[in-house]
Amino acid sequence: MDRAIPAALSLVHGAYLQDKFKPGQMVALYGKVEQDKNGELQIIQPQIEMLGDPGEAGGDGAEKKAAESLEIGRIVPIYESIGQARLTPRWFRRVIRTALESLTPDLPEPIPAVIRSRLRLISPQEALWKVHWPEPGESLNDLQSWHTPAHIG
Repeated sequence: MDRAIPAALSLVHGAYLQDKFKPGQMVALYGKVEQDKNGELQIIQPQIEMLGDPGEAGGDGAEKKAAESLEIGRIVPIYESIGQARLTPRWFRRVIRTALESLTPDLPEPIPAVIRSRLRLISPQEALWKVHWPEPGESLNDLQSWHTPAHIG
């Protein structure tokens, strides 16, 4: 994709990025978009993933990188940066994803099965996954208000 960032969209303090991109390079750029006092859109603390360099054969590498990304094409958890921004939301996503992948498949169920069934509660392991990695199409309103089956279960 060789489209430039639209003129109506700016990166807050993004001048440092000027020499980071090359024509024809495939990148994913995302972050919180806000409207400034002039009504123009700007990305606050942009996250950038380099997906492919110009001249890469067929662009398959960029598609593979996008498919393997923990941030692209899915609902992602938002975590605050800490440690003077040394521990970023991306770092937290990777660490939490690794922890969830390491969970034992037989995670204890503290609520008896008959009660879980009657209340239609999902398992603790499924709840942990879906709280941090919601299914595509999950209601953003439900996620923001903590009213998904994962939050209730």
